[in-house]
Amino acid sequence: MQINKLRYGILTLVVVLNLTRALGSAIQEEFEYMRHKHVALAQAISVFENGDKTAAIRSFIHTIALIKEQNNLEILGLAYVGLGHCYIHTGKTDSALINYHTAFGLLRGRDDFMFGRVANAIATMYNYKGEYRKAIYYNKCYLESLLLKNNKTEIASIFWQIAGHYLKLNQLDTAKYYIDESFKLYTQLNDIIGLTRVKNILALYNDRIGDISRVLSLLIQINETHSKYPELFDEGAVLINNKNIAENFILIGQWKKAEEYAKEALKISNKNKYLIYKAHV
Repeated sequence: MQINKLRYGILTLVVVLNLTRALGSAIQEEFEYMRHKHVALAQAISVFENGDKTAAIRSFIHTIALIKEQNNLEILGLAYVGLGHCYIHTGKTDSALINYHTAFGLLRGRDDFMFGRVANAIATMYNYKGEYRKAIYYNKCYLESLLLKNNKTEIASIFWQIAGHYLKLNQLDTAKYYIDESFKLYTQLNDIIGLTRVKNILALYNDRIGDISRVLSLLIQINETHSKYPELFDEGAVLINNKNIAENFILIGQWKKAEEYAKEALKISNKNKYLIYKAHV
């Protein structure tokens, strides 16, 4: 039982880290998009990029007041997105969520690109908060905008994120549908990283239905991918996967196999000074 709890916790951490990285990259793209929309937005973004996030918050608040006077609801929505991004970078997630919600209402029907992006940001925040039904709703809002543009890479990513939420809600059949759809798209795209993410989610699904042999098959496939494409994955992901394999071999009583993968995980822990993971291993 303790092993299962540990495995779920660590795999969840991997998903959260991936979402954090995705949101950070999205913020840069969105600011580049926004800076050409209005001179006041460009000025506020410049303050943000200069590194003073508190000053950037003040600048976006000033921009919001200015745009309200001009009654330009699309630009106002973008300004609220910018303010939300500033709050994310200062760790004020509740304030970020409030501003994203305001932007969501303003951008609907006015800017499809940024409407979808802010929907995805809101979904990310609700995932952090453990409010998975809300995360699903906003992920699906983002999905609608992606389907209009047939953006297969992003569609595949949203599919596996939604699958993860349904797994946490223990709605296994629905989770499996989204896993399969994501797997199909990533296979078409030959996206190695994407396929690895889906296999992680699929391993969790099979763990829930008690198919340990299938879990092990998937995790070993992931291990082989890590070895074949080391440049695509950080060693933390490799460590966690080896640890998960070891734990599943323990569950079926294959102690020597478990020891083999646990030692590999320990080796990576020692090399990178991952002290918490070392204790788990």
